[in-house]
Amino acid sequence: MERVAITLPKNLQKAVEKKRKEIGLNRSEIFRKALVSLLGLERTNEEKAIEKYGPIYEKLNKESLKISKKMMSIARKTLPGD
Repeated sequence: MERVAITLPKNLQKAVEKKRKEIGLNRSEIFRKALVSLLGLERTNEEKAIEKYGPIYEKLNKESLKISKKMMSIARKTLPGD
């Protein structure tokens, strides 16, 4: 994290302080959330899910491919050829 100092008009500072108390965030959190929202930097739920579960599905796909290849190998050995 890096510190950033900002200057606000008194009425805006009071409004921010009131709102942050209402929603239970500290100053840093409220400004981070506001900036992320304003700048369109939010990650979608889909992006979060891909980041979280992507590696699991990738591993499952590799395992499924391995199993499929093994089954085809067995089938070639046990089924009569054309």
